[in-house]
Amino acid sequence: MNTASNKRKQAIMAASAEFLTRVSGRQSLITVTDADVSPDGRNATIYISVLPGSANKQALEFCNRQLSDLREHVGERVRLRTLPHFEVALDPNIQL
Repeated sequence: MNTASNKRKQAIMAASAEFLTRVSGRQSLITVTDADVSPDGRNATIYISVLPGSANKQALEFCNRQLSDLREHVGERVRLRTLPHFEVALDPNIQL
């Protein structure tokens, strides 16, 4: 991964984490753990972990309902040539 791609990934992760912290309720803790951005910058997957683990399904549904607002928030915070379409997924590397 080159420096520009890494900076884009880190900026998207930071803006996504800021947004999810602001809009999520206090019933679960949603943490952005990673992001994958396609080479052309048109698609991005945000990986999250959720505490408590029993709230995974509800948190994922909540995040998916917020995708348009997340995209708008990232577009306001991060200067990108192409604003990607987002997906949210549970981080497969985190076992709770």
